[in-house]
Amino acid sequence: TRVTRDLRMDCSAVSFADSLADVSRVPSMVRAAESGQPVGSFYRVGRLGQPLATIVEPVRDTAGRVRFYLVVEAELTWFTRLARAIPRGPGAMAALVDASGFIFARMPDDEHFAGRRFPPNPVLRMMIGHPSGLVEGVGLDERERLYAFRELPADNADQVLLMIGLPTAFVYADANRHLRRN
Repeated sequence: TRVTRDLRMDCSAVSFADSLADVSRVPSMVRAAESGQPVGSFYRVGRLGQPLATIVEPVRDTAGRVRFYLVVEAELTWFTRLARAIPRGPGAMAALVDASGFIFARMPDDEHFAGRRFPPNPVLRMMIGHPSGLVEGVGLDERERLYAFRELPADNADQVLLMIGLPTAFVYADANRHLRRN
């Protein structure tokens, strides 16, 4: 997609009703316009509910002035592959969430959490501000899990985290079985 300096879409592979759609309120565009710098990975949820990364690159003339912005949106197919790789079992999950409590993606998502914002629960609050780690606690679905998490490089205003949660009963099953035997 090509976006003019006044933040209007003037060329896109996706058809829109308005050929000069105003994108001046789109956070990734605002960030690129204000900073004059590329926006490398702005996470959001697409119109069909899929997690996307938006990349905005200012294109400059020979004098260094921004002529237009080139915008690419990429589906986060890696998230789907990752979620399929976690152990299959009741309560295992993967999520992409920001520090404000917005859930970009969650698998499985029987509760339809993706695309919604929830006040940060105690588990998320323990993760916020840390680049990675392990946290044990109760998720939004009331299941006790051990969560491994990692901060993702992002241009969003809030920290973006990838988390994988496994039910504590599953994680500690072998240890508990050995303790009972001994």
